[in-house]
Amino acid sequence: MAMSNPYNYLFLICVFLALASVPWYFRMRRRIALMKKVTEDLEKTLKPKDKEYVLLGYLVDYKAKYTLNGGDKVYVVFTTAPKHSMLYYPILKAFKRKDRLTLAIEYGRRHVSSGFTWLTLRIEEPDPYWLGT
Repeated sequence: MAMSNPYNYLFLICVFLALASVPWYFRMRRRIALMKKVTEDLEKTLKPKDKEYVLLGYLVDYKAKYTLNGGDKVYVVFTTAPKHSMLYYPILKAFKRKDRLTLAIEYGRRHVSSGFTWLTLRIEEPDPYWLGT
């Protein structure tokens, strides 16, 4: 088969990209499952009276504000490393970027002093069995 026609190269590039996107799709489903698992665990642990979510990017991050029973407020920012981009993924691996969960707790009326407490957690690559996939 002679590859003299330039459309043959274009066709091969399209086939390669289509084949590469199939495993990428399932990898992104795991990312959504991770975001869902983190959200469920936070709600189960904190048991908020009121909750408000703002999605900042479909696969990148979200903000949440939980109001607890005692008047305390918990602000959550969950940022995932941008692994949804195939072109950025090698750079991400080179700089060892991880997912990050940041919690800020604003104390309510029942504490002597009011203020914020900050907590930032780095999340390692999850085990696929942990996510239930």
